[in-house]
Amino acid sequence: MPQSGNARATAIYRAIGRDGLGFLGAYQFTEIALRSIGWYEGDDTPTINDWIGKWSAVAASHGVTSKAQLSREHTRQDAAWNAFARNIWVTGVRTYRIQTCIGMTLDGNQVSRVPVSIGGAHLSACTRLPNTDPVGLINAKDPYGTL
Repeated sequence: MPQSGNARATAIYRAIGRDGLGFLGAYQFTEIALRSIGWYEGDDTPTINDWIGKWSAVAASHGVTSKAQLSREHTRQDAAWNAFARNIWVTGVRTYRIQTCIGMTLDGNQVSRVPVSIGGAHLSACTRLPNTDPVGLINAKDPYGTL
């Protein structure tokens, strides 16, 4: 996590992607990510991060009822990230059998249980292992062209 005690970290937590994709905060949340943990109820444009939808009671319990409130306080983003990382892990274990990757070396990097490492498992890591996707249903392409 970014160190929240300095000006640079404050700027990171208040970041809103300038690339037109609308990613929010230090962890560059998407609407879909926050919907997956029950923080954001969404809107009629689920694949566009325009943040015009409604924030949930779960988010409100953390003091978040708007994009600005999430951006203002690092502890709110950290709480959302922790919930999202738990969700990623559970999804990774159930859907992508990521636990089979832990300790392996892929492209010269050792796979660990650190949430940052597992966040992209659906994009590349475990899909390169034999028998992890016997049906061929995993699309290892990143819609933003980073893989």
